[in-house]
Amino acid sequence: MPRYVTPPKITVSITNTCNLKCCWCYGDCGKIDTKPELSTEEWCKFVDYLVANDFIRIYIEGGEPFFRPDFLKILKRCARKMMTVVRTNGTLITDALAKELKTIGVGRICVDVMGARAETHDALTGVEGSFEKSCIAVRRLAAVGQPKECI
Repeated sequence: MPRYVTPPKITVSITNTCNLKCCWCYGDCGKIDTKPELSTEEWCKFVDYLVANDFIRIYIEGGEPFFRPDFLKILKRCARKMMTVVRTNGTLITDALAKELKTIGVGRICVDVMGARAETHDALTGVEGSFEKSCIAVRRLAAVGQPKECI
């Protein structure tokens, strides 16, 4: 076994699906994934493997993680065992979801905002109204007490 100087951390792309059409997307995301993804059970086993091997933080991005129907189940598995950070476009975060994320102990939620104005953000994401939804997500997360340095 290698000896770590610092505890290991990992970044994972949990899905290739997304509800936006960002012009720069490096994941070639879409509403339907054309590549096979890990199942819920496979993700949970992977999380258990990370914990067993002393990983202390997982940074989850996508695609859009919340577009994946089973993401909360996987997220609950992570948040109980590691510092968990989620990168999202924020458009799917409801009041109820913001509360649940706080309740299950997600450490940080990073919401992508692609410009100071709706025109810029929406042009980059390819979806009209996405700026407003992302800004609302930030307000919802702040209202439930998510740390403000990352949202």
